[in-house]
Amino acid sequence: PLDRALDAAAELAAALDALRAGQARRDAELQELRDENMRLAAELRASRREARRAAFEARNARERLDRAEARERFALEARRAAEEQLRRAREALARREREVRGWQERRRREQDDLRRHGHAPVVAELLPVLDHLEMAVAHAEADPARVLDGVRMVARQFRAALESVGVRRVEARPGTPFQPEVHEAFMEVHTTEQPPGTIVAEISPGYRLGDRLVRAARVSVARWPEDAPVPEAPGEAASAAEE
Repeated sequence: PLDRALDAAAELAAALDALRAGQARRDAELQELRDENMRLAAELRASRREARRAAFEARNARERLDRAEARERFALEARRAAEEQLRRAREALARREREVRGWQERRRREQDDLRRHGHAPVVAELLPVLDHLEMAVAHAEADPARVLDGVRMVARQFRAALESVGVRRVEARPGTPFQPEVHEAFMEVHTTEQPPGTIVAEISPGYRLGDRLVRAARVSVARWPEDAPVPEAPGEAASAAEE
């Protein structure tokens, strides 16, 4: 019985050792499983981080692409607007050129018409003067006394015709100052009756057409005689009297 007990104890110890060895193997396998699980969890976390980073980069890339597309659309719209403005500018320029050509053509026709018929109003005003002058000449032999009256009437009518087209006579009355802009000094008259540089007489009248001088008035101008004493100015005479 003792031997059997010892054999049973030995078998029990062997079984216990085998159980312990199996438990150790299972513990080792469990640790390997835990290690593998931790490694897989780390890889999963790394994969998730990579996925988030990839998603972030994809979102940024999409935003950059959207901005690039928006800039491209804006550039395309700006180009279309510029092309439209250029088209309108070209149309306006062509229209303006047509207007200028039309204006130049009208101006040329007006100038041609003015060259051909510009004197028609003046001629119409002078024709009655010529009619009366011819009538005066025709009746000169029949009634010479009326010729002078007819010529005077023709002269008045001629002056009225000139005034109707804007012709005015230049002022050149005796005693008025000589003005080289509108007067022509035909001769000098030595006199003490008028101040030097004033008009003595009008030899031929001058005329203006509006603001333009057509013909200067020919006049004689007063000049102080060399042998006559020069009169004192009013201011100098008063100073001499006070002294």
